[in-house]
Amino acid sequence: MDPITFFNKANELMVKNSPAAADKEMLEKIAAVNIGPGMEFDTSVLTGDVAENWKTMLTEIRLKLIKEGQKFSKSLVSGTILVNRSEISIQNMLIVHW
Repeated sequence: MDPITFFNKANELMVKNSPAAADKEMLEKIAAVNIGPGMEFDTSVLTGDVAENWKTMLTEIRLKLIKEGQKFSKSLVSGTILVNRSEISIQNMLIVHW
């Protein structure tokens, strides 16, 4: 998806799914280039080789998301193991007690 389609779709989706109040400050900043509920993206902010810049940005974001996702996965797995161990310990205590 090209950046114009992406931002216009995001604007459309923000009409149906209002941004959180916590995002107010960011929305005020990006409104300068017409990113926000019901707006039409201002293509004049795109400079240089738009297609190449967009591709580079997506690659960099993808790598960052993978890295952050791995940290989350490790944390989630560790938490699950601890929860499961606690559940087993509680079950064993109940069995021994009764």
